[in-house]
Amino acid sequence: METTTAKAIELFRSGNNCAQSVLKAFAPLINFSEYDALRTASAFGGGMGRLQLTCGVLTGAYMAIGIRFGKTTPEDTESNDLTISLVKKLTKEFKQKHGCTGCRELLEADMNTEEGRRFIEINDLKFQRCERYVETACNVLSEILQTTPIEDKKRNG
Repeated sequence: METTTAKAIELFRSGNNCAQSVLKAFAPLINFSEYDALRTASAFGGGMGRLQLTCGVLTGAYMAIGIRFGKTTPEDTESNDLTISLVKKLTKEFKQKHGCTGCRELLEADMNTEEGRRFIEINDLKFQRCERYVETACNVLSEILQTTPIEDKKRNG
């Protein structure tokens, strides 16, 4: 799935936000349309609506996990528990590698101010840092998708 990581980085470089880049790259692998991936993830870039909360690469990956493994009925506690455990695994591995999961902390800048945007641009943080975050999330998500079985009934709705 290294090509999926490369695809996500290319999508990010071409102007998609971080969440869109991850979710669209994985869309074919989770039986989700690329169009719907772009629409769904559009509000999650920049740490969810540029609020700079949870990094968008994580929210994009969380959506992919939910689409692939999430529960579809209130009684489906098994799928719910699995989904939550996979989100925790991804978050733990990302945090171990990068120290935190918040967009503002990861960038060390406020993208909602002129000064912060200038700092991000001058220091090329979108590519110097964010691409590494895309890569980490994609690599962990790839491993999750390769090693976590899914019941056929979940896949077919």
